Amino acid sequence: MPLDVEVESMRYIIVYDSSTYSLSDSGPAIDCADSIEESSQFPVQILSGGDEKFSALYPFLRTPELESLNSYPVEILPGKLYMGDYRQATNLQILKDLKLNVLVSVSDECSLVFKKATALSYTSENQI
Repeated sequence: MPLDVEVESMRYIIVYDSSTYSLSDSGPAIDCADSIEESSQFPVQILSGGDEKFSALYPFLRTPELESLNSYPVEILPGKLYMGDYRQATNLQILKDLKLNVLVSVSDECSLVFKKATALSYTSENQI
């Protein structure tokens, strides 16, 4: 790791390698996490399954062009419930990637974009 990186103040650090599944064995991700954790105020997380599992679950986040990377909603319940903003909710590629077919809006105003979406069910908070 470069010497000029200040990990002591970083709140979220996630380390991964190609396919770490066991946290009891030594390996590149575990060794790296242990090393970083010595300088960090916060726990360092290890991504179970590494890049292999992450790529299988989220292939749409794998892109060489970071500028074209869409910001995706936060996953609340894995594969079932996401929380996002208006831009994410109206991005058909994101909805397709996450296989979403129902949107719940909790905004003050109802957007015509939601009502015109034919492939989606739309619910606003005053209908719940």
